Amino acid sequence: MSEEWYYASGGAQQGPVTIDDLKARHAAGQIQADALIWKEGMDNWKPWNQVAELASAPEIVTEGAPVSPAPTADPVGDQIYAPPATNPYAGTLGGAGGPTVNPPNYLWQSIACTLLCCLPFGIVGIVYAAKVDGLSATGKAAAALEASNKAKFWCGLSFGTSIVCTILYLILMVAVA
Repeated sequence: MSEEWYYASGGAQQGPVTIDDLKARHAAGQIQADALIWKEGMDNWKPWNQVAELASAPEIVTEGAPVSPAPTADPVGDQIYAPPATNPYAGTLGGAGGPTVNPPNYLWQSIACTLLCCLPFGIVGIVYAAKVDGLSATGKAAAALEASNKAKFWCGLSFGTSIVCTILYLILMVAVA
């Protein structure tokens, strides 16, 4: 069986579709370059233009390109497709109906890193973490995902910096003693 891809369009998750269907819809202008894409095995939803397998797809909209309609119902049970069980970010993009994408905001982790680890880096993490939910609520899923990833990065940097400083401090204390 071929890989099943999912994409966000009109505030709802669409799919599953094959990669060829996905590329055809993109070429026809139904999927934008910043639309979020996901398939099993990916850690997170990513914008189209950041998925290596899709980045080389043409951006030109061609008239009359054969594009199959987006599947919305199960041909047997006549039920709306559900996101795959392994998709950690299944939820809502703010649109009515379909599942959505709500990335984690890392706010409590950023606050903890600010208080317990490295103050400057933790503050940057808090700034990005505070943006995530607002961007998700307004339907800016790609920007919310980017803010989430940046908050996670700054939390990691803050924590890593504190670990390195603690190790250096312990080495200096042993060397002086």
